[in-house]
Amino acid sequence: MKNKQSPIISVFILFLSVFGALSLTFSCKSEGPARAEITVVNATGNPVEGATVILHQDTLKSPVTGAQSNISDVQTTDADGKTSHEFPLESILNVDVSKGKLKISDYIRLEKSNTVSKTVILK
Repeated sequence: MKNKQSPIISVFILFLSVFGALSLTFSCKSEGPARAEITVVNATGNPVEGATVILHQDTLKSPVTGAQSNISDVQTTDADGKTSHEFPLESILNVDVSKGKLKISDYIRLEKSNTVSKTVILK
């Protein structure tokens, strides 16, 4: 007597195999850098061109080696008040913006393979 369930089981196993392979194919995403886009505006919301934007993390020390982290990137805003920064790892960075006597400090949390945007009001 032959087992009539074996073709059904074979089709089910084939379906699971194809579904699993497709899931792995589409869920694997290449890791890219962490990016930040900073927009600097004045108190009335207009973009500020020529402001200095510094993203940095210089106060952390490795608990293993004692080495100090000196991550930093300095950019000047364009006509739209924007700067773009790229870092290899996720991190929380200080954001210092200045133009003339105007200064503001903030922070940003960067995410791997993502661009995080932040608007800073310079007053």
